[in-house]
Amino acid sequence: MLYRGGGAPPLPDEVEAAASARAGAVRCAESLEAAYDESLGFIPAVLENNNQSAIIPAAEALVYPWQMGLKDAVDEEGRFGGYIRMLKRHLQNILNPEMCLYEDGGWKLSSSADNSWMSKISISQFVVREILGMSYEGEERADAAHVSWQVKGSEFYACSDQFGAGKPIGSLYYPRIVTNILWMDSDAMTRRPTPEENPSSYCAL
Repeated sequence: MLYRGGGAPPLPDEVEAAASARAGAVRCAESLEAAYDESLGFIPAVLENNNQSAIIPAAEALVYPWQMGLKDAVDEEGRFGGYIRMLKRHLQNILNPEMCLYEDGGWKLSSSADNSWMSKISISQFVVREILGMSYEGEERADAAHVSWQVKGSEFYACSDQFGAGKPIGSLYYPRIVTNILWMDSDAMTRRPTPEENPSSYCAL
């Protein structure tokens, strides 16, 4: 049941708008779930013209319902379970060096474009680790790679958002990079062992 400010019940038009939004979300989820290509092993980045590109951010929008407290909407046993399970299959099949990982373990957002945004990587890492609870082979290298992109690769600029193969190519001091707070505050980071407990878990810069 929806409630307006002060605990007042919703107005009729608000109830109608909420029902319309819910129906739209269901149609969207069902359409994307149906677009999963079994022959490719992922959902194409563009659902037309025989597109065969794979992108990690196909799942990044899950951060919005999660942050709003709508945890059931991102649960594979919840109302959009089929869609969530499809996204997990999609990510499991593309988080590898042949598709969407660079040689250093950093994330390549698109299998067909050498252009990665740290802001979107931070969101996507949060979705993969915290929301979907996923892991993949070689994931321990990703954090070190992304730190190195900024601390070494972008040292002249202090901060960059847009990278190509770990090299800054634009968007210096781009405000969207604040999304890395999701990565820094994630459970996966706060649970990390101290250097004394496991020195190899920290980035060697």
